[in-house]
Amino acid sequence: MYDAPRLLIADDEPGFLDTTAELLRGEGYSCYCAKDGDTAMRILESEPIDLVISDLNMPGNFSMEWIHSGRRRYQDVPVIVVTGFPTLETAIDGLRCSVSDYLLKPFEIGDLIQSIERTLSRQVVLETPIEEMEGFTAIVGETEMMKKVRRIAAQVAQSDASVLISGETGTGKELLARTIHHNTSRRDQAFNVIDCTAIPESLMESILFGHSQGSFTSATRDQIGLLALSEKGTTFFDEIGEMPLNLQAKLLRFLEEKTFLPLGKKSPVSVDTKIIAATNRNLEEFVEEGQFRKDLYYRLAVVPINIPPLRDRIEDIPLLTEHFLRGASGRLRVVGVTSQAMKLLKSYDWPGNIRELRNVLEHALTFCQFEKIDLSDLPPRIKQVPQERGIIAGRDSNGPTSRKNFLEVADQKYLEGLLKRHRGNVTSAAKEAGISRQSLHKIMSKYNFTGDHFRIP
Repeated sequence: MYDAPRLLIADDEPGFLDTTAELLRGEGYSCYCAKDGDTAMRILESEPIDLVISDLNMPGNFSMEWIHSGRRRYQDVPVIVVTGFPTLETAIDGLRCSVSDYLLKPFEIGDLIQSIERTLSRQVVLETPIEEMEGFTAIVGETEMMKKVRRIAAQVAQSDASVLISGETGTGKELLARTIHHNTSRRDQAFNVIDCTAIPESLMESILFGHSQGSFTSATRDQIGLLALSEKGTTFFDEIGEMPLNLQAKLLRFLEEKTFLPLGKKSPVSVDTKIIAATNRNLEEFVEEGQFRKDLYYRLAVVPINIPPLRDRIEDIPLLTEHFLRGASGRLRVVGVTSQAMKLLKSYDWPGNIRELRNVLEHALTFCQFEKIDLSDLPPRIKQVPQERGIIAGRDSNGPTSRKNFLEVADQKYLEGLLKRHRGNVTSAAKEAGISRQSLHKIMSKYNFTGDHFRIP
């Protein structure tokens, strides 16, 4: 049997704690709740927790102090910080000690679910054996498209050129970035992730570039930015399309001059780091819309690598399935998939790509009673007839709706399916559709839709 992910939610607000746990249980997660730090620590000591969601301001020893000590003691357990009282110092401290995400209250439940999925997916990447990354065997696939991805990645690992990895959500962009790093001469130095969706916009400049004491009201001490911590290593900008325009200009100057000026400092700081960026957006469209700097785009895309969606390389599904099941073989006796189940896996169009395939296999492992996964073990959503499945997944009845022609084919059923699955979260729905938030709002207004129509009370 394969257990559902186990979440520990630590918060001293009963309403937030109970509502969040109920919603996450509805998503298939197993939730443990703690109203104070002491209870949270006891749960961590007694249960195999996969992820912690913690408020910063709680009674007992469960705040930034715990995050520092707890991350040393439970370094394999990722932490998502939620707080209604953010400070720059706590944000930087949290990110520097590998807090996975930082959400400001109030937030939409869809944002939390997206953060959980992203964090758990990142854990899978972190658990990838180093020897697999060093040989590029972690990048699974024998289609010509994936062979090309591996070939370009191997070449760019031998230079300091900037890399821009593009691909839909769930295609494995961070795994590819880490694999490139582990094949460079910088492999023994830091690989620092700057998730542009996880850092509050108001704090991003100080977190990225650092600041000096007194440079603004809440700057109570000198702070080294995350970019400087990547000296001699690699800096990975995840979801670079979400970076604010004012910071894009400062990042561009760094890419051109290899120096930057921390807030409040008079002397520039030099940093030697390889830059890899990733996006699930169409940055060329963002450039046309004025949301992304054209000069920065070309600076980042010295070597562009596009990871194809899983629906465009269904021949790789048996290899990926074998790879995932082999990774679970130490705990499970499941050794394969029946021919009927594999036929269904290859007929589905995988809007969530490799990440969704992994989740489907984890679901199947939960119910599988024999040596091979069969049709009955697979989740209901992928067993729906194609037309029904397309509406739910956010595609029309004629087949998958590509991101490029989304605006031409968007209709009421598409919107309903898309917004229902994202519970009215326009930001995450727009990300999946591959368009800007403003563009999705325009389409929604055509049908008098608002996000509130699709939110769970």
